[in-house]
Amino acid sequence: MKPKILLLDEPLSALDGVIKESIKDRIRTIAREYHLTTIIVTHDPEEALTLSNRVLILEKGGIAQYGAPSEIIHHPRNSFVKSFILNQLEIKRNNIYHLFADAC
Repeated sequence: MKPKILLLDEPLSALDGVIKESIKDRIRTIAREYHLTTIIVTHDPEEALTLSNRVLILEKGGIAQYGAPSEIIHHPRNSFVKSFILNQLEIKRNNIYHLFADAC
């Protein structure tokens, strides 16, 4: 019996960057090779946006937005989506810039 759905709950949360990218590639390969619908639960917007062709954002048990990653980035439906996705990405970006600014 071949499964039709692969459900992964925070599969990348405890991994370092290099291993995380390798596992992301492996998840994509497995899903494509076996024609699996893959549902990944994550609190990391970068993972959601880079690993998925469709993203579902939940807020208080309801759907805040569902769409392609580019749609969510360019057209967040409400302040929660904007805060959850864009602000977290901005914080990551600023932290990286801050690290390099201190090194110079």
